[in-house]
Amino acid sequence: MEFVSLIKTHPFYFILAGLVSGGFGYLLIISFNQRGRAQASGAEIASAFQPELVKLTQGGGDCGLVMNNLAFQKHEAAIIANANSLHFIQRMRLKKAWKKLAYHKDNNKIPFYEMYSDCGSLDKRAKMRPLAISRIQNIITIIN
Repeated sequence: MEFVSLIKTHPFYFILAGLVSGGFGYLLIISFNQRGRAQASGAEIASAFQPELVKLTQGGGDCGLVMNNLAFQKHEAAIIANANSLHFIQRMRLKKAWKKLAYHKDNNKIPFYEMYSDCGSLDKRAKMRPLAISRIQNIITIIN
C-alpha cells in the first residue's frame, strides 16, 4: 500500500519503475536472441565436422584421406562464419581447440591437417586417429 501511495504522490517514481521494467524486459529479449544465435551457430559448426568424425570413428581407412585439404577448408569456413555468434568464453575455447586441431604446434599460422596422415606407419596410425577424433569431439563439446 505504501508503494501505491508513493506512486500517487510522486508520478516520477511511476515513470522510473516503467523504464526499469522496460529495460529489464529488453535485456531479456536480447539475451534470448543471442542464445538462439549461439545455438544455431554451434549446430552449423557441429554439422561441418560431423561427416569427418563419423568417417574417423567408423572407418578403418587412412586418417589422412579423411582429414584432407577439402575438409580443412570446410571446417575453417564453418569456424570463421559462426564463431562470432558464440559467447565470449565459448569463442575463446573454440579458437584454442581449432588451433590445436588444425595448425602446426610450432607455428600457429600454418594449416597442418597433414599431421593426421598415416604415411603407412602403423604406429602413427594408432596414435593419430584417436588424436584427431578427440580433438574434433572437443570442438563439438565446446559448442554444445
